[in-house]
Amino acid sequence: MQSMDEEAEKTGIDCPSDIVFIIDATSSVKGVFDEQIKFIEKVIEGLDIRPRVDHVGAIVYSSERKQRQKIKLGEHKDMASLMKAVDNLPFFSGITATGEALKFAATHTEGRRDNLTLNYVVLTDGYSYDIIESGARLLREVPNSVVYAVTIGEIYLRKELELITGNKSNVMIGSMSYGTVVKRIKNCEARARAQQLRDENPVELVHPGEFLSDAFSHRQSVQTNENIKKDEPAKDSVTEPTDKLPVNDCRYDVGIIFDSSGSLEKNFQTQLQIANKLVQQMPIRPNLTRVAIVQFAGKSKTRVLADFVQNKTKDQLEKIIEKSPFYSGTTFTNQALKRMALLFEASKRDNCKMKLLVFTDGYSAEDTAEGIEALKRQGITVYTVGISTDKNAGLNMSELKGMATSPSHYFDSSDFDNLLKHFPSTEYC
Repeated sequence: MQSMDEEAEKTGIDCPSDIVFIIDATSSVKGVFDEQIKFIEKVIEGLDIRPRVDHVGAIVYSSERKQRQKIKLGEHKDMASLMKAVDNLPFFSGITATGEALKFAATHTEGRRDNLTLNYVVLTDGYSYDIIESGARLLREVPNSVVYAVTIGEIYLRKELELITGNKSNVMIGSMSYGTVVKRIKNCEARARAQQLRDENPVELVHPGEFLSDAFSHRQSVQTNENIKKDEPAKDSVTEPTDKLPVNDCRYDVGIIFDSSGSLEKNFQTQLQIANKLVQQMPIRPNLTRVAIVQFAGKSKTRVLADFVQNKTKDQLEKIIEKSPFYSGTTFTNQALKRMALLFEASKRDNCKMKLLVFTDGYSAEDTAEGIEALKRQGITVYTVGISTDKNAGLNMSELKGMATSPSHYFDSSDFDNLLKHFPSTEYC
């Protein structure tokens, strides 16, 4: 098990992180203190609380003499005990001395691990009664650290929040920004090192969306083998999407995955509209095309809305899509991919082509390699559609194109008319 954990660290799959929350518990945030606690719990849901992966600590503060390290970094080794400790964090009341709290945090780094970034997440409204410049500078000077500032309430002082972080982009506004915090934290050095290893040793490491055979793509094809017909692609090659499917080739199992995490709230309906248009065009019948639908958000929020063996009619599928609920939460794409892989595995048909359409912004809180590999082993063609409403975060093109069978199997949401050409249609079935 230890060797597996070490390999996970080496390949950047687990992306281990150290996180310390610095929590304003003063009178000015009394009305939103409980929301701050909920925010922290939402972030923790997006982490992997294990001894060799993510460690969390918490400092609660108010006045100059009230800074307390209530949770030591790495003290809790599992999600349940950590959540209980967070629930029990106290509210102090009193005046706001954020500057002193930042100094306290900078000098209490016990438990941090070598070679890992220490992520500070400061939750406050920005209205401090003391001078924060020296405390903020001291915190930012902690070796290998990053400082984020989060405000939950409607009233806040952004200038002070930016002074805390020293970086405008590290200021998060609103209770729905927990997904962005998780994405920033899990975009760690381990994954950067893993990418460097892939670049240097393409044969040894295979990342999502990449076949091992791709590592040998620089080799010239063999011209002397007479057993290979000129018009037939090699078995291991990735066939590019064609403009139209062959006539009467309508025996398909089509999977659809919706991203229902917090970052896609404003554009959730876009996914449903595209999916409904796809369902409307396909020849959905038990002996032709069947559809399965999975929707996901946080680690415990993956739901099967329809599976292949139910043989839902076109009308039933359209109603399921129209009534799909928005969950909110963090982005656990890998959980949805693995669930969909099981649906395909449980209902395989002879002479049936399998395709999967994944809607997401590409910022999964965990590595998608396991789920993608489970799909590829079954010969499922994966299409990804980039959905984004956050102009600052945008799309994670590396993940979106990495999950797809090939980069040309990625589509922007504005190009869905072209996307639909790659799926069966009643026009020729």
